Amino acid sequence: MLSLGDSGPTVTSPERGLRIDIGDINARLRIDTVSYLSHVMIMLVIDNCRTRVLLLSNL
Repeated sequence: MLSLGDSGPTVTSPERGLRIDIGDINARLRIDTVSYLSHVMIMLVIDNCRTRVLLLSNL
């Protein structure tokens, strides 16, 4: 978790993905692996609305 507050930024890594909290913005960056396609999908989740940000192939 990335928090920008009085205590300064903090980062934690949950089991699946990276959670980012900045003020009123609550965004989570999910990294899902599709093994049979050898693709890694990076998705940004903001306010329960999923948006595909980047699709990296052949990793």
